[in-house]
Amino acid sequence: MESGERLEAVDNWKDVFVVAAAAAVGWWSGGDEDAEHDDDGGGCADGVPLLRFKKTTGEIVSVKLIKEKRPLRVKNFGIWLRYDSRSGTHNMYREYRDLNVSDAVTQCYRDMGARHRARAHSIQIIKVEPVHSSVCRRPLVKQMHDSKNPVPITFAAASQKPTMSIFRK
Repeated sequence: MESGERLEAVDNWKDVFVVAAAAAVGWWSGGDEDAEHDDDGGGCADGVPLLRFKKTTGEIVSVKLIKEKRPLRVKNFGIWLRYDSRSGTHNMYREYRDLNVSDAVTQCYRDMGARHRARAHSIQIIKVEPVHSSVCRRPLVKQMHDSKNPVPITFAAASQKPTMSIFRK
């Protein structure tokens, strides 16, 4: 993607992952003689990209859709976030159960709006990770881990009636 090109419209922005790369010269360290002599650990050899750069010098290189490996399996997600309230800035860790990351983040935005009256523009997602059930902390998530408590059927499906009629045309 050229730097002057515009991004095309994407139907579902919550499923989009943005990959950024440094626009500064020498962000690839392969072939750089000085990279072998870096003692600060910032430089790498063998063509590995340097990932330390300022946000202002970065540029959007590509926009890709990342699909879940198991989209029909319920997973636990831990979300680290920072939000601005009326009294100041707060850091939080929250856990949600959902099928994919984008739905868990949507659930987080709605939950923060309901519980803390935080608007979406004041919430900054820092990190989202899948969390194993043995490491979960929140009781709302842990109550679903017990296999003895089945999920109740809240809406019973109507039984299907036979579609064939007795009188055929």
